[in-house]
Amino acid sequence: MKKNIPFNNQIIHILLLFILMIYIISDFLVKKWDTLIVMAVVGILTYYFDGRKNIILMMMILLGCVYRSFFEIKEGMAKRKKEKEKKENPLSNVEGMLDNTMKQHKQLMDMATQLQPMMTNASKLLKGLPEGFLDKALANLKNN
Repeated sequence: MKKNIPFNNQIIHILLLFILMIYIISDFLVKKWDTLIVMAVVGILTYYFDGRKNIILMMMILLGCVYRSFFEIKEGMAKRKKEKEKKENPLSNVEGMLDNTMKQHKQLMDMATQLQPMMTNASKLLKGLPEGFLDKALANLKNN
């Protein structure tokens, strides 16, 4: 026994409208304007060829989902291709690490150059102290 479900049923219409609104709101929040435009164009074309509201809503949902899925798969494949290209060139990673190490080495050398006058003054100061002064100071620190 086949039971035909009429497409002009009010419950089906409300359900399709609810599903379509969820898709429209989600596309609006994610700013997928192209999917919204495709849904609108499909709705207008379907209205032109077939005036039944439930058919229009089903076509908008169906083709909007197909369009969204197609481009999400296409974008995912493009991301994988870029990641694969990055993984295929290990020398670029080594070159980046070497470049970073060279920058750090240059920064250390610049700091050592800046510290040189202070070290010269400190050594002059230590030479000017009386003999045995540092030994007595260290002994006093150990006792405390």
